Amino acid sequence: MDFKIVIRFLAPAFIPSHDGRGKPVRNDVEGMWPRARGLSFALVILTFSACAVAQPPRMSSVVQAGDTDPPCTPLGTTFTRTTMYFGLTRSTGMVSETEWQAFLNENVTPRFPDGLTVLEADGQYRQSDGTIVRERSKVLVIFHDQKPATREALETLVVRYKETFAQESVL
Repeated sequence: MDFKIVIRFLAPAFIPSHDGRGKPVRNDVEGMWPRARGLSFALVILTFSACAVAQPPRMSSVVQAGDTDPPCTPLGTTFTRTTMYFGLTRSTGMVSETEWQAFLNENVTPRFPDGLTVLEADGQYRQSDGTIVRERSKVLVIFHDQKPATREALETLVVRYKETFAQESVL
C-alpha cells in the first residue's frame, strides 16, 4: 500500500489549517507543530500496518527456547488439557478424603508439580447389565505438554488409582 496516498487523504483531518484562534497557519514557525503532529500520525499508521501484515498466530505452534517470532505476534506455548474422573465408590465403601489426599500427594503432585485442579463431582455410569450407578467423584484437570513422559505419567495415575482403590476404570 502506498502510504503517501493514505497520509494525503487522512492527514488533513488531523492537521488543523487554523491555529485554534481562527488565524490560518501559513508561516513555518506557526506551522511547525501541526506538521509535527502530522509526522506523528504517519508514524502511527506505519507502526500499525507492520502488525497488520504479520502472520496470524497458529494454535498448533509451540514456542521453544531460542525460537524467534516476527514482531507483533504473541508468544505462547501449546498445552493439552486432560480431564480425569476418579470414582470414589468401591466394594468396601467409599474412598475417604484422607485416602484421596494421600493419593494426590504421593502420586499426582510429584508427576505434575506445576499445577492441577481437583473438583468435586456427582457422576453416573451404566454397568454392563444396564444398571445406572451414581457415585461421588473427583475430577482432576491438568494442563500439560505432549511429551511421551507426560502421557506415561497420566497412564501411571490411572493404573495406580485402579489398583489402590479397586476401581474398574478411570475416565
